[in-house]
Amino acid sequence: MKGETGRGSSLTIVIPAYNEAAAIQAGKLEEVAAWSRSRIPAAELIVVDDGSTDATADLAEASGARVLRTPHRGKAWAVRAGIEAARGEAVLFMDMDQAVPVEEVPSLLGELEAGADIAIGSRGFRRPGAPILRSVMSLGHWALRRTLLGLDAVDTQCGFKGFRREAVMRILSRMKVYAGEASALKDPSVTSGFDVELLLIAEQMGMDVREVPISWHYRCTRRVSKWRDSWRGFRDLLAILTCHGRAESGSDGMGRRWKTLAMVPLAIVMMSWVLLCWRAGEHYRLGIAEMESGEPLGAVREFEAAVGYYAPFNPYSRAAAEQILVMVLRHEEQDSALAFEVRDRFRRSVRSLRWLRQPYADLLEMADGETGPHAAPDPRGLLFLLSVPCLILGWGAWWMPCGFARRWVFSLVGFSSWGALLYLC
Repeated sequence: MKGETGRGSSLTIVIPAYNEAAAIQAGKLEEVAAWSRSRIPAAELIVVDDGSTDATADLAEASGARVLRTPHRGKAWAVRAGIEAARGEAVLFMDMDQAVPVEEVPSLLGELEAGADIAIGSRGFRRPGAPILRSVMSLGHWALRRTLLGLDAVDTQCGFKGFRREAVMRILSRMKVYAGEASALKDPSVTSGFDVELLLIAEQMGMDVREVPISWHYRCTRRVSKWRDSWRGFRDLLAILTCHGRAESGSDGMGRRWKTLAMVPLAIVMMSWVLLCWRAGEHYRLGIAEMESGEPLGAVREFEAAVGYYAPFNPYSRAAAEQILVMVLRHEEQDSALAFEVRDRFRRSVRSLRWLRQPYADLLEMADGETGPHAAPDPRGLLFLLSVPCLILGWGAWWMPCGFARRWVFSLVGFSSWGALLYLC
């Protein structure tokens, strides 16, 4: 394998595609083909059409790529089909949207030529240009797989990876979660579990896996559903843990286990913060809609709910409180009775939650005036605090000194109670 010059079919580039006609017409595939012709003329370019309903396959064939047409089963199966059909000594897969430009290919090939079995593109912990919630989700997924599986890799989800073909075929033969039809998807969704299972098996087999820093550009896509894909990713992690165990399964791994277990509180805080921001954001958007439709009291109720889902650095809770004060000032002269009711509801909602008094002290001063009856304590804070031990039980069950069946029962009880309490919040 001679990275830049090539010998025979030394490199195969696999690109999974589902309804990517627009991207191909925009020249994304031609960029890869042109780079390949100029740098590695003997390289093989495979586009795996994952049951697209547009002209993806025809356009890819017209560009000169080798096209594999498969039923729609999701990105993981498309990547797997491309790898199995590859003829090159090195196999690399990347996304059609060129979030990682094709010019980064030599950085992976260099590591493979230096002796690595697998080279994975890594964005580190940063996601420049990506929405804040997506960045937080990436950190949460890292904390979960680090805690549950003990994986060392920082970025397992970047769609830019290179393998020695012999090594990746050995890995695919041992996969269990993404080895049967049950793992096939019928919606345009990401499949984070495929990459995790692949890298976990590689570590357990003692393969040389190297992370390579790459440049990455955020591409907006509707195929990433924050909550559906987060739930699927968490479910996949549990399935992988059940089928393969942790990365250090060849030894007792107790020292490493306790080190990773120490990250559980961080993961709990992170997941809770994301949930609070999401709930506050939902109420904030509803409040804006009510305000625009001329329903000030309805808007206040939604903003009040958003204020209740307070978390440090939660932008929606603070913005909701400020919107309430904006409404107070707007109606001060037009309708003093309405302004008084809005101000009074704000004071009561903030002062009923003790932890809001200090961070919103400046806003309370702006809303000074006659006070109304003190509101009853809001039970959501207590319910949220009670949910934390349930989450710890659900998570910590996997480290309990008991049989596998009991671990599943304790974990199910813990996570079910956690979800129920958060739903009541």
